[in-house]
Amino acid sequence: MKNLGLNFVVGLFVLLGFAVLIYMSVSIGGATLTDSNSYKIVARFESTSGLKEGAFVEVA
Repeated sequence: MKNLGLNFVVGLFVLLGFAVLIYMSVSIGGATLTDSNSYKIVARFESTSGLKEGAFVEVA
């Protein structure tokens, strides 16, 4: 009976570990669980030629 309790605790610990890994993968990777119609693109320019920081740039 003690062994069954130990197995339950270890199993719970493993499931919690998987949940934490999934949460970290989603939060750090920037993945979303819902459908999104927009994408964030980051670009770095050597010469901005008139663009201000945070300016809206449309990509075709």
